Formats: sequence, C-alpha cells, structure tokens
Amino acid sequence: MNSELFFEIFFSKKWRPYLWIILIGTLLYGQTLFFGLTFLDDQNYILEQYRYNRNFSNIPEVFRWTSFVYYRPLFKLSFFVDAFLAGRTLFIYHLSNLIYHLLACCSLYAFLKKLRYSKEASFLMTLLFTVHPVLTQAVAWIPGRSDSILTIFILQSFIALVNYVDTRKWKYYLGHICFLILALLMKETAFVFPLICLLYFWLVDKRKQALPQRIYVLSGFLFLGIWLAFRVSQFKPFLEQVIYYAKTILLPNLSGIIVYFGKANLPFNLSVLPILEDSTLAYGIISIVLFGAMLFKSKHKRWKIVLFGSIWFILFLLPSLLVGHIQYENRIYLSLIGWVIVILEIDWVKQ
Repeated sequence: MNSELFFEIFFSKKWRPYLWIILIGTLLYGQTLFFGLTFLDDQNYILEQYRYNRNFSNIPEVFRWTSFVYYRPLFKLSFFVDAFLAGRTLFIYHLSNLIYHLLACCSLYAFLKKLRYSKEASFLMTLLFTVHPVLTQAVAWIPGRSDSILTIFILQSFIALVNYVDTRKWKYYLGHICFLILALLMKETAFVFPLICLLYFWLVDKRKQALPQRIYVLSGFLFLGIWLAFRVSQFKPFLEQVIYYAKTILLPNLSGIIVYFGKANLPFNLSVLPILEDSTLAYGIISIVLFGAMLFKSKHKRWKIVLFGSIWFILFLLPSLLVGHIQYENRIYLSLIGWVIVILEIDWVKQ
C-alpha cells in the first residue's frame, strides 16, 4: 500500500482514525460480549452485590475509605450503572468493558498527537496498543475495567494540560484538574500522575514556561496533598504501614517490572494468574537488550523523551507491585503507554 492510498483510507477525515480504531478493536474483542463470569471477583461485584448496586441510596457509602490499599469509588459506581441498565445480564457488563477499552485507545491516539508524533505513527502504535495480547484481561475480565477507565482519565487530563500550556485558557486547566480528581477516585495508581506531568515540563516541553509549571505545582499537588491527607487521616499509623508494604511486598516484587516489560515486547508467557516465582525474566532481559540496541542505532531518537517514556512505564507499575504476589496483566495497561512512547523514538518506527 503506497503512502497516498494509506492516507486516503485512514486520514482523509479527522474522525476516520478513531473509526478504524473502534472497528478493529470491536472485531477483535467482540467475542468477549458473550463471555460469562470467571468467578474471580466479578461474581462479587455482579451477583453478590446486585441488590446493593441497584439501590442508588448506597452511592454515598461507596465513597467511604475502608481499605488501606484500595480506594476505588468510581470503579464501584461503574457497576451501579451496569446493574441499573442491565440487571444481571452479563452482555452489558462486557459491552461496558469493550467501550472503556475503545475510549482509552482513542484517547491514546489523541495523546500521541499532542506529543507531536505524526498521525501515521500515532495511528499505527495505537492500533498495536488496541490489539496487544497483554491487555486481554482488561477487556475480557469485567473487573479489569479499572485500568482502562483510569487510562481514559489520565490521558484526558494530560491532553487538557497540554492544551492549557498551548493556549493559556483556564477551561483546559480546569479540565485537567477534574480528570485528575476522577483518576484519583478511580484507582490509587493515579497518585503518581502529578510526577509524570512535572517530568513532561522538565524533559519534553521545550518552551519551559514558568507560569504553567508554577500553577501546576501549586494546584496539581494541592489536590494530591488533600487526597493523601485524607488517606492518612483514615489509616494510622500511615507511615508505618507504608514502610511495611514497601519492605515486605514492593521490594520483593521489583523484578516484576522486568517481567512486565518482557510481556510488553514478547507476549508469549501470558497467564491468567501470573505469580512472580513462576515467571521468567528471560523475555524481559532479551527485550531490554533489543530495545537498547535499536535505540542506540537510531540517529534521531530524543533521549529525554526516551527517559520520559521509561519513567512513565515504571512509575505507573510501582503501585501495582504493592498489592500481593499475583501480577495481574491488566495492571500494565497504563504503563504500556510509556512503552509506546519509547518505541516511537526508534527510527524505523517513525518512518
């Protein structure tokens, strides 16, 4: 297919790339609409809590903080919506998961264009993300929606932030903060996002505008501080628990980053319940060596953006390494975007 025909098919209209992403994602994952339950948490959210989810007077209780590790009120509210629309009909629950995944993929395409990658490269890498095998759990497993919805909020928040920096219009900054709050209410992983935004200002945005950075530090971290303060107030002694989780769970699980990186590049050892002790580091080590070789051979790579993508991949994985020895593959969903950014700095991908 020559470039002119490719452009005509996919990019002659602004909405066409999004249509193709939705079409290809639906063709691949449409079969999940007829899946049943795995009886791995999903029976709890759908069957056991059905009457609870059908009663909207229970919504305020969803926002109560009852767990040191988990705080996901919007995740729980998503089941209120499904229960209201469909009762116990699983088709709607799976349809919701598919829609969330497709929205996340469309958000990724818009995000990559905001990073000023070409439409062609952004589209092709978004398609790769859309069909990547390691994300199957996030679509097929109903509770896996937490990561796809979180990705929507994070990417939309980032896009709004870039729009604010470009235009200085406050509506975009308000949108950035609103999506940040939604992300924090969706999954605790979002607390690392303000650090990602600072890294963007420091490594990627060459304009180095002082005003947006100062405003972001003041307001973005203010909301994060309020969230953390509330969390500390709910669980005491907070610091001792953080140290305990870091020592007993995070440190032993750090090699999981290499395992996840291997699954991103060589997804041959996928598992429903992957345990670190039964996982191999070989695919991850091979991937690191191959990535390093391709990057060093690339003449037009931008090391600061490579660093930005690498830190994105690691930072969004770290919170998931704090919760147990099972390394669910849906947890790589948001981190995989950092992997996409790094790939886009390799010359042959850009071309």
